[in-house]
Amino acid sequence: MESPSQAPHSGSSLWKGFLLTASILSCWIQPTSAQSDSFSVVPNPPYGTVGSSVILDIQGLSQQPASYTWYRKAVMTSNRIAFYRVANGQLTASDSRLNVSSNGSLSISNLTLSDTDDYFVQFVDPTSTEIVTAQGHLAVYGKCCLSHGPCRHSNTLPQSGARALP
Repeated sequence: MESPSQAPHSGSSLWKGFLLTASILSCWIQPTSAQSDSFSVVPNPPYGTVGSSVILDIQGLSQQPASYTWYRKAVMTSNRIAFYRVANGQLTASDSRLNVSSNGSLSISNLTLSDTDDYFVQFVDPTSTEIVTAQGHLAVYGKCCLSHGPCRHSNTLPQSGARALP
């Protein structure tokens, strides 16, 4: 008598063939997009202040990709803020305060508190031809006036010597 956990003898080779095919296909069909720990986005300086500028540098690149696409909040078409094609220096940006350099770094000028967010860059890694997504966080703080105490903005950069409001 046959065990219920086994396929009938007449179909077992068909079943084994199906499993083998599925295993092979699962090895071949891998995602072409990956979030990489080898690449990251690092703000320079480490945080921004209202009215200043910051550069979001891509760390870990050894070769220059053909283009860079920058996103804010999440990697979705509706959140795309800049696209830069290296070959001709063509920049398409959603805001005149944004600029992308040939190394892919995103520069944001005249920062506001609302610029605080997660930023993502996508590019094709020239060494592996995979689409890579690198992520970083930008924090923007309000300027504080030492003679009047700390700001009342939600993102306030503490200053040494600033007195607390009563």
